[in-house]
Amino acid sequence: MTPRPSEELLPTWLARQQHVPVAESPGVVPRAVSRHKLLILFFVLVFAGAGVAGGIVRKPQYTAQADLTVGQADLATQSLQGYAAAVQVLAGVYSRLVVSATVINQVDRREHLGPVELRNRISASPTPDSSTFRIKTTGPDAQSALRLNRLTVNAAQAYIVKLGNNGQNDAKQAFAKFQAAANTAALKRAEAQRLEDQRAADKNSVTDAELAKLNADAAKFDLIAQTYSQQYQNSSLPSARQYQGASVITRPVAATSDQRSWMQKLGILGAFVGLLVGVAIASALEARARRKAY
Repeated sequence: MTPRPSEELLPTWLARQQHVPVAESPGVVPRAVSRHKLLILFFVLVFAGAGVAGGIVRKPQYTAQADLTVGQADLATQSLQGYAAAVQVLAGVYSRLVVSATVINQVDRREHLGPVELRNRISASPTPDSSTFRIKTTGPDAQSALRLNRLTVNAAQAYIVKLGNNGQNDAKQAFAKFQAAANTAALKRAEAQRLEDQRAADKNSVTDAELAKLNADAAKFDLIAQTYSQQYQNSSLPSARQYQGASVITRPVAATSDQRSWMQKLGILGAFVGLLVGVAIASALEARARRKAY
């Protein structure tokens, strides 16, 4: 004898016994969710709590950040033509210098963490459409993150100043080479003029080849002098010197922990997993109940 179903499924069972068509009942999953809300909620809460606990147990990472600006703050400098575009470009360049070998090695001499580990803990990025860039450092605790940030900022500023000084030295070298080439060209022209005068008195004393060589040498050294003159002018423009340097706008006074954000991420992930597990178990119970009913 076929066992009688539960009271809830009894009308459907009787209709099937009498071969009377009945409307299809909802699918297993929707009915399972409807009938087992508390069970699903239980798994959501359990897994969400496990995720939050995982975020609490996880060892936090601390982050310190400093903001730096490029160029000078006075209005006269900022009003120079092309200044805004130039400092935005330099902000991007300087942010890449922060993780250069020179800066990393200088910091490593104080921290002794190794270049690979330091590159994992140090990052820098320019602020879009701005003359500023940000240096971020991380560490296992607040003090180590703050110390690494301070060392990185100091090393980056020192490197930027060094590059600026090298540019000034290049200007001095270019001016010295310009003077040497210009003096040589003047001597060649003076010698050519002397030979011209000598040939005017005695046509056979000086050949055309000698004069041509002296004039060619004078033209060559004129061209060299012109090249170094342009190089000197480009290196010694006041606006170019004023672009150099990076000043700290804000120094970190405290490091932030990522524990709260990880608690939220893992809690949300746990709640989602719990929802899936709860629905799966509720669906299995509903399917089992239906098999028993029929």
